[in-house]
This record gives sequence, C-alpha cells and structure tokens, in this order.
Amino acid sequence: VMGESPDGDQLAAVTRRPGGVQLRVGHYGEHLPELPVMGSYMSKPSWRGRSEVWTVVDGHDVVRALDIGGNWVTGRVDASQFAGGRPIQDLRLSHDGTRAAGVIDGRIVVAGVSDHDGKVALERPMALQPPQDVRITGLEWRKNDSLVAITDSNSAPVFDVSVDGFQWTRYTSANLGQPVKAVTVAPGGRVIVADRSGLWESKDPDDVWSLLQVPIGGGSIPFYPG
Repeated sequence: VMGESPDGDQLAAVTRRPGGVQLRVGHYGEHLPELPVMGSYMSKPSWRGRSEVWTVVDGHDVVRALDIGGNWVTGRVDASQFAGGRPIQDLRLSHDGTRAAGVIDGRIVVAGVSDHDGKVALERPMALQPPQDVRITGLEWRKNDSLVAITDSNSAPVFDVSVDGFQWTRYTSANLGQPVKAVTVAPGGRVIVADRSGLWESKDPDDVWSLLQVPIGGGSIPFYPG
C-alpha cells in the first residue's frame, strides 16, 4: 500500500519483506529507502504536510517519520487516549494536519493532533456513532470537516460523514459489491472505492457509481496525494 505527499513529490510505501512488511519513503519515481519501521502489517501511509508521514504498525503502534534535512527520523505518536488499547484498523490525517480519524471496533474515532516540543499525541478523541447497525471498515478525509467511510453493509456500503458525526449521508449502493476494500478521494472531491470487480467513482452521494476504465484489477488499493 502507498501514500503520496500532498505536493506529489514524495511517496511512502509499505512493502513486503521476509517475515512481514517495512516502511519506505522517498522521492516519487526514485528508489525508496527503507526506514526502521517494520511489522507484520501496516496501515496505508498518511501524510501531514510534505515532510511527515504516519502509519499504524500491527494495529497498535502509531509511528511517524519526519524529514529533517533530507534524513527521515522515526518516532512514536502517543495514541493511548485515541485507541484505549484497542486495535486501530485505519488511520488518516486531515488535509490541514490538525486532526486524525481512525477506525476502531468498527466505528470512526476523530481526535486532535497535539504537537508540543516534538512530542506528538492524539488527544480529545470522539467516537462517531453510525446511524444504523453497520461496521466501518475504512475511511478517508473528503474535506477538513468531512469524511467518506466504507462499511460492511450491502445496502449502505459508503457514507459521507461530517467530522462531528451529526450528519451521515448514504451513497447509493448500486453497482457496488461487498467487500468494498478501499477508499480514496481524488482532487475535486471525487470518491473512489475498490471492490472485487474494480475501481468505482462517484461525484456525490446521489451519483451512480461509474466503473473506472483503468488497467488494474479488482481488490486494488487506490491512492491520491494526502
């Protein structure tokens, strides 16, 4: 899985290695150096500006890599309040870098990013309760005040969600098949999801999902800068 910096200049990738996976970060189109971040699995990397990238290692350790003068330095993010010891399934940073949203126990949890004297923490977490009995499986920021979430539901596979959790707007389920594996947001706010048959695009919740004519198969993990 990969994540591209907001300016499109750098790329973070989770790559396979003997016994697990490892984080690599570097300039787009060039060799990606390995960082000392390894585990059995990691979440899709998420960028905070153009010089900081986050991932969740093995569902528990939130790790950030910071570019300091061309050298990538890694460190832990204090996510004790955010996760409460529970596994983090997905983690995405808002476009302005002030919030993080994650999937914990099938629900969205949103928290503020606190950065004081190099100590970074996720504080004041708030769980967003979905309007019906669905489990959230992935998410992405659409704007600084709204998210798009994918679920395990056949009737409501995708929602647009306000960051305070008060508004949940269901996307049409037409054309999509479970499991919906991944979600990303393209420039202009177009939502792209992946199911077993391919990549689908929608411009707004009332829009019918359109199959993207791209030479990649179902189950692919799409990404855009951010």
